[in-house]
Amino acid sequence: FHTKRGSVTVESEHFASMADCHLIGMRYIVMADFHADLEIQTGIDGDVWDIHGPHYDDVRFEQKDKRILVDAITHEKKEHVCVAEQYRTQPVVIEKMAAVYTTNDCENPQSASEELVAESMELGYEKQRKRHIDCWEKLWSTSKVEIEGDEEAEKELNYSLYHLLSIAPYHAESQSIPARGLSGQTYKGAVFWDTEMFMLDFFINTQPKVARTLLKYRIDTLAGAEQKAKSYGYSGAFYAWESQEGGYDACSDYNVTDVFTNRPMRTYFKDKQIAYA
Repeated sequence: FHTKRGSVTVESEHFASMADCHLIGMRYIVMADFHADLEIQTGIDGDVWDIHGPHYDDVRFEQKDKRILVDAITHEKKEHVCVAEQYRTQPVVIEKMAAVYTTNDCENPQSASEELVAESMELGYEKQRKRHIDCWEKLWSTSKVEIEGDEEAEKELNYSLYHLLSIAPYHAESQSIPARGLSGQTYKGAVFWDTEMFMLDFFINTQPKVARTLLKYRIDTLAGAEQKAKSYGYSGAFYAWESQEGGYDACSDYNVTDVFTNRPMRTYFKDKQIAYA
């Protein structure tokens, strides 16, 4: 951008590490064609845009020298979500590392997030960036699709695969992929049969360990499926339309409002949506 004294250019890059699912790296390079004093304001944005009611009951901020911490407590289960950030400034270069842990990951997410950013800053931005790139190259070696004669179709298809590779639960032994993945809140993080119907084949042929993790999620949530079947008077298992923790159905009976009367309408999504194998 331009000022009365000259031009200032800011180059930025960031990555969510594929080598470590808890780690985020950022770098900013500032250049000016005149002598300038620079003031940097940095931090963690604690505002959360949510479309299904408040996610957090409490959000706590803490700063220690060049390290910033946010500790949030979830509304329903009172679990902790911790984000730690540490930054380093050099002449016209600012490097930041951030880490995210929850109580689903470990007993003390605050300590884990602070330790990871400290270790990452010590290792250095460039090395962490290389680890991230190397990991992506390994993934693309078994996943990239080439379409002869149609570059646009090839680009769009691989962009879709990029989303699948980004959301895959590499860090877990029993976890599935929710609808919308990382692209929105519309389906509230619930797991639908879309995973097995539309995504599983891709992972079976490219990332067998991920495919195993997705299938194990269904095996481990059998109790919820058996309970749903029992509630309908069936024997066996009736898997959830919108699966949440334990495989229990998160779909409500009344989730649509009549536009004329403003009254809740009974829907039958969880009753009639049955996936057959």
